[in-house]
Amino acid sequence: MFTMKNKKGILRGTIIVMMALLFFSIKADADELNAPKLLGLYTQTRSGGGFTARITFKADEGNTCYIYRKPVGGHYIRIGKVTADDDVTSYTDRTMPSGSDYVYTVRQHGVGIYNNRLSRYDHDGLRTIRGKTDVTTRVGNLNARISWRGIKGADGYRIYRKMENGRFEYVGSVGKNSTTFTDVYSRTFPMYQKRQYLSYGCYLDTSSHTVSYAVRATLRSIDFDKISLSPYDKDGYYKLNAPVIVDFDQTGLDRGIISFTSVPYANLYLVQLKYKENGKTRYYSYASIYRTHETYVDCQVPVRKGCDYCVRALADRNGKTISARSGTFTLKYRNYSVHNILYIGDSITYGSPYKTDLNRYIFSYPWRVMQLTGSDYYNAAIPGATMAYSPVSTAPFHRYRIVKDVIPRISLGTTPNAVPGLLEPNHNTFDKFDTVILYAGTNDYTDLIPIGDINSMDDKTYCGALNTALDAIEKASDKRVKDGRTPIKVIMPDLMYSDRCTSFEHRQDRFRTKNALGYTLTSYNKARNNVLKKYRRQGLHVYNFRTSSFVNEKNCPYTTADNLHMTKYTYEKMGDALTRYLVNTVWPD
Repeated sequence: MFTMKNKKGILRGTIIVMMALLFFSIKADADELNAPKLLGLYTQTRSGGGFTARITFKADEGNTCYIYRKPVGGHYIRIGKVTADDDVTSYTDRTMPSGSDYVYTVRQHGVGIYNNRLSRYDHDGLRTIRGKTDVTTRVGNLNARISWRGIKGADGYRIYRKMENGRFEYVGSVGKNSTTFTDVYSRTFPMYQKRQYLSYGCYLDTSSHTVSYAVRATLRSIDFDKISLSPYDKDGYYKLNAPVIVDFDQTGLDRGIISFTSVPYANLYLVQLKYKENGKTRYYSYASIYRTHETYVDCQVPVRKGCDYCVRALADRNGKTISARSGTFTLKYRNYSVHNILYIGDSITYGSPYKTDLNRYIFSYPWRVMQLTGSDYYNAAIPGATMAYSPVSTAPFHRYRIVKDVIPRISLGTTPNAVPGLLEPNHNTFDKFDTVILYAGTNDYTDLIPIGDINSMDDKTYCGALNTALDAIEKASDKRVKDGRTPIKVIMPDLMYSDRCTSFEHRQDRFRTKNALGYTLTSYNKARNNVLKKYRRQGLHVYNFRTSSFVNEKNCPYTTADNLHMTKYTYEKMGDALTRYLVNTVWPD
């Protein structure tokens, strides 16, 4: 039998066992209350000065989490608390003192009868890194070169890109010893951005789109599972595009309406009168126009003798005002309205890549010449066209041939054969034009057209096609002279430098790279020169217009939209230069 003493002993033993079980249960629960997992620390500057720090971490949902901060080498103090979310939790310290770097960590406070205690914590924490990288960029049509100032203590850098009014997106990283990064768009743009911004999946038209970059220095843990990032300028670094003056409609003797393009990020436009005073260039801001979502902006301006026009765009970039001024638009050549110009060529003369109904004319150099001179014109240029005829094409699309689709049609006074709706109707024959701009040959190079003999009339060769065209113009010029009118003036611009190849992503100088027939673009240029000289000796008024200053090997990534077609700024410059050439060299007599 059990005695009372035995019963008390058994009860005492049971209580001891239960207390031990409870102790170990509480200890196990305490052991399960792990330190929150630190993820990232993001330092940023405050608009009024100083810094903020946002720490992110993972903790048990519903637990109260206490945030601790200490100076480097100091002791942690509690600065705030937040309730843990079911995934990633964050806390922003908006009162971080200035003057030194700080370390942050987190502890969580458990809930429940057995769990009412603080967790362990990550003793190393996350350390701030405050230095700014001072980013600059050089943006081309295939890639952007980003440079920045290195930050002491950083173990690497992350690069971020933003397209116009979008969000910054991560594009790449480099080690601590690198302070440059090349962003190749075809590799880093997601598919939706390629469709929206890139031509041929590779090229960015820098005159139409604005790209911003930011760089953040990194400080990572040994096992790379947590990271601290330095501050960055919220607007990033971007270059403000300049407006383009596309139209001037004189509505009276002393007034007119100027039209110009709006540009991304600009919040103010100053319409300015440009004039000379005491030998110095002065700008008078006549009108201010605030941010607009219109593609083109109109402004009424006065007409004053000796004054030209320009538009200055202003924007705010990280608290500082930046600006970009348009090219000069002048009225001093507008008394050449008696001239009628015929343009014959391919996409470069048509105005590609600006083919939409809204832009199809105004970004071409023929349009610019018309705006500056007041002359009438007809643009018979067809994108993709060759000068010569070939029964086969190397392109996956139908190629139009100037010698077959344009020259005979103009001779008859009808519209050239082209894609329906591409060209305006034409009713004029060659003799109705006093000036002809003949500019083609780039597609003959790519379509493997033989150069042929300088005296040949074989329209299946480049020289033969040029001879056919110039012969038709020469006959029309003779007719004009017999009728008592001035002879036709023919301007043949140099074939422009380009370095686009079939792979698109790489530069390949066509002036030195041979096509499958063994010709370079320089070969076609020399043939053009030889034909030009021959007709000049025959008495035709033929002029050579240089193009090397607009696009060349050095500036091609910045002056062209796709290493072949000019940007709107380059079309503008070519139109300005051609206008001066016509006025000063071709038309004076």
